[in-house]
Amino acid sequence: MNPALKLDLFIGIPSYGGNGGISSEHPAIRECAVLGLPDDTWGEAVTAVVVPKGRSALALSTLREWCKARLAPYKIPQRLKVVEQLPRNAMGKVTKPAVRALFT
Repeated sequence: MNPALKLDLFIGIPSYGGNGGISSEHPAIRECAVLGLPDDTWGEAVTAVVVPKGRSALALSTLREWCKARLAPYKIPQRLKVVEQLPRNAMGKVTKPAVRALFT
């Protein structure tokens, strides 16, 4: 298995599986994609890309605090990027490479 895809398969995009509650339960998030990005210390860091509901402001510290009561510690995002919309293909599916490219 490609190590760069390990966390994507584990958590999923758009936040299916282990982190599904981020987008379906958080009051300030309309939708969310979660992926693993390279990290010097841990190998990969859980990263959330979120589309807020309306004009909601969301900070990483607020999201992490909210997640602590709902997710295992290793699933809590270490990084956060807020976007207006998630990149999608012609079928309407979130495209993993385009989400990853938001961080380059």
